[in-house]
Formats: sequence, structure tokens, C-alpha cells
Amino acid sequence: MTYTTTTQTLTKPITVLVTARTYQGKADAFLPILMDMIEKCVRKAPGNLSSVAMKDVDDPDRIRLLEAWESQAEHALFFADLMAHAGEALKEFLEIPFTVEYLDTY
Repeated sequence: MTYTTTTQTLTKPITVLVTARTYQGKADAFLPILMDMIEKCVRKAPGNLSSVAMKDVDDPDRIRLLEAWESQAEHALFFADLMAHAGEALKEFLEIPFTVEYLDTY
């Protein structure tokens, strides 16, 4: 009996916290749009392991997106592409710029 062994180098996943502030009173209208975007776009992006969006309980106009990515580079590429294609549409709801934090939690 013969067999082949494959070795794959895995990078350490990274946690990403994206914080955005909606214009006053727009968070409730924006959150369903964001959830739809996560389902159709973010979760299917190469390197995305998990994404969840939430409203900040202390500031109802602040939205937080907590994500896990295979690498910081993959998230950075995705985020740059997203902003290039959807940045103008997001300005209707969000104050730009976003805050992006890379958290080394693993």
C-alpha cells in the first residue's frame, strides 16, 4: 500500500474589529443592509472565517463588525475592494472613515 502526504502551512487566524458610526438615527435602517451584505459578500470572501455585526449598546449610532480572517492581508485586500466598490453607497448611512483594528487573539 502506498500513500501520499501533503503538508500545508497554515497562518495564524486574526480577529478584526471594524467600527463605524452611522449618522444619527440611521443604525436601525443600516443594520439589515449590513447583515445582507455580510451574508452575500463578506462570508464568501476568500479568507473570511466568520463575521457578525452588532449595535453598540452604549452608543446606538455605532455599529461593530467582529470578524475572523485567515490573515490580515486577506482582510485588508477585501476591505480595500469593498470600499472601492461600495464606499459611496455606504456614505448614505455611515460617517467615514471606519476604524479597523487587528487583534492578535490566537
